Amino acid sequence: MSKAEEHLKNNNDSEYFEELHNAIDGYLSHKFKIPVSGLNKKRIEEELTKISIEVTTITALLQVLNNCEMARFAPLSHSDAETTLTTTKTLINQIEKHVKR
Repeated sequence: MSKAEEHLKNNNDSEYFEELHNAIDGYLSHKFKIPVSGLNKKRIEEELTKISIEVTTITALLQVLNNCEMARFAPLSHSDAETTLTTTKTLINQIEKHVKR
């Protein structure tokens, strides 16, 4: 996620959203031992549901991924980028706390 943060700091919003998406995919791939190529929104939802992650957390994470994808075609504002980063960190922390129980 540090690469994404660097892009955000340098106002490279397009690269930021792409790197953020890659970071989330990498995290989920590692966490669930699934190749990145095997990840899609349905699979992500299934895997998070299996470990009893709250529906609101799953929905929010999928929304972040949607925002990252949308930003490739229609730029989002820099404040949206900052909010997305904060949201992503919170969601990953929630998943981590749940997995460590």
